[in-house]
Amino acid sequence: MSIQNAILLAILIGSSNLRMSSALNVALLGDSYASGNGGGSYSGGSCYRSANAWGKQAADGLGAANFVNNACSGSQVSSLSSQDSVVTSSTNLVLVGTGGNDLAFGAVVRECFLLGFRDKFTCENLIGAARDMLPSFQDDLVDALVGIENNLPSFGIAVLVAYPHVTMDTDYTNSCCGFTSPNRDIIGALRSLANDVDSNQRAAVSRANSQAGRTFAHFYDDTKSLFDGHEPDPDFGTSNPNGWINEFDGSTFEFFHLNYRGHSELGAALIPFVQNRLPETSSPVATPLPTSAPVPSPTQAPNPSPTLLPTEEPVPSPTRTPTRMPTGTPAPIRFWDAISNTAFLPHSLPNSLSNTASNAASCWSRDNALPHLLSNMASRTRL
Repeated sequence: MSIQNAILLAILIGSSNLRMSSALNVALLGDSYASGNGGGSYSGGSCYRSANAWGKQAADGLGAANFVNNACSGSQVSSLSSQDSVVTSSTNLVLVGTGGNDLAFGAVVRECFLLGFRDKFTCENLIGAARDMLPSFQDDLVDALVGIENNLPSFGIAVLVAYPHVTMDTDYTNSCCGFTSPNRDIIGALRSLANDVDSNQRAAVSRANSQAGRTFAHFYDDTKSLFDGHEPDPDFGTSNPNGWINEFDGSTFEFFHLNYRGHSELGAALIPFVQNRLPETSSPVATPLPTSAPVPSPTQAPNPSPTLLPTEEPVPSPTRTPTRMPTGTPAPIRFWDAISNTAFLPHSLPNSLSNTASNAASCWSRDNALPHLLSNMASRTRL
């Protein structure tokens, strides 16, 4: 390349970046995966909005003039209808990460992996329950994406970001609580479910675009390949030394969420993906986005006390006939609640719960871990 051409290319790149940085307004919506649990430097009270969230790092790399993180830990797909209030006529880009709480992700992690609670029977039933909920999950996601498009200008786009796998593709050597060792069927079932979630998210994006009459929504589905080999080790007490996801260490609200490296890697990978999809015509001026709604408790408690929260999501019985959990005042299902409370187990499985408690005691006496969770297990059980 000649010196003249190199100078011309530098000028073009500089002018492109200048146009983007002077006009790009970005909003981040979703659950704890989006808000930034695990990334540190939190604000927003119990929403745990991290200054290091992948969405923030992507926006910075894109040269965004304005960025607002309105994601909130514990949110479900239906929460997007209130979170999208920050999406305005000047918003170019909406980044979205959502769905894990709709499918009881926290309860699945607890019953499949957490010492003192893991139980193969309940683990398998929760995986089956999540799979059964995928059709309604897809419908809800379509509605949420169309709702976002209604607020976007004609040049605005939305990017739905897939989750990584919850575990490495390796043997699970746990031999307690109904599991056999090595146990590949649980690992296979979890990874298969995660792939099916991707398929439903991809289908929801396609349907939303059809309903909107334009291709505004895009699905970033390279997360799993990006994180390949960096997922959690399924064996309790053994961590992946190359992990980009927190395991059972640190604060409970960071369990099985991206660590700083994970947020950085995902944010960097999103930059070229978004650049290739942003339309040439952008917002003429950079209008500050609305700030997210104030949330109480600006000072963070490092480890919030678990709270029993009711849910109305269907959970099947052993025969896979859908049942419902006890109803009550709707509330977000936060990951650490699902991790530490048995309220999220199928209420039609009292024998399973009894076995879980017995197996938990056995695992506890053998492995000597997590006494603060195990000791209160029975008192926190809701049937």
